[in-house]
Amino acid sequence: MSISFTLDKTTVSPGEQVKVNWTFMNGWTKSYTFKLEFKINGSPLRTINLGTVRSGRTKTGSFTFSAPKTPGTYTVKVISYLYTYGTWVNEDSDSKSLTVKKEEAKADIQYVKVNGESVGNGGSKTVSKAGITVGVGVKNTGSGGTIVAHIAIKDSKGNEVYSTTKTVSMSSGETKEIAFSTTLPKADEYRVTVSAGH
Repeated sequence: MSISFTLDKTTVSPGEQVKVNWTFMNGWTKSYTFKLEFKINGSPLRTINLGTVRSGRTKTGSFTFSAPKTPGTYTVKVISYLYTYGTWVNEDSDSKSLTVKKEEAKADIQYVKVNGESVGNGGSKTVSKAGITVGVGVKNTGSGGTIVAHIAIKDSKGNEVYSTTKTVSMSSGETKEIAFSTTLPKADEYRVTVSAGH
């Protein structure tokens, strides 16, 4: 008799769906009643009653479950039981490791404004005076955490004249405007590029 299974993914986000595909074979010389018990870190996950399985016969199946919400490494284990003389006897087992990764903040740039006027990210803006203010709208589409926004400004010749980074704390789904102000060397057409991450 043998039991084995696979997970369709071994590294997941908290609460993500995981699919289990299992295969069971009765290697005994006669028919018996069997059941499978799946557990994760020792806690019940799924019990599957196979009923009577004839000698040499194989059964397969699948099911899905939600990964734990706490990051860490978990052990998914299946134990097959044979029913004989009025009791369930542990016959075989298999186990796999499942990693639940830590969710992080994820930045989505909503807009970039130069001196109050919207420009595309990486767009150019003619600045008639040396002072420049850049407002970057950022939405956190991940979990709560810190967002790091980086801005680079290049002049009309492609020379970088300003570069800086700001870090802000944002909850999940929150949108903030991150402002940058500086004094540029001269009036010119400047290209503003913004990137953001965690």
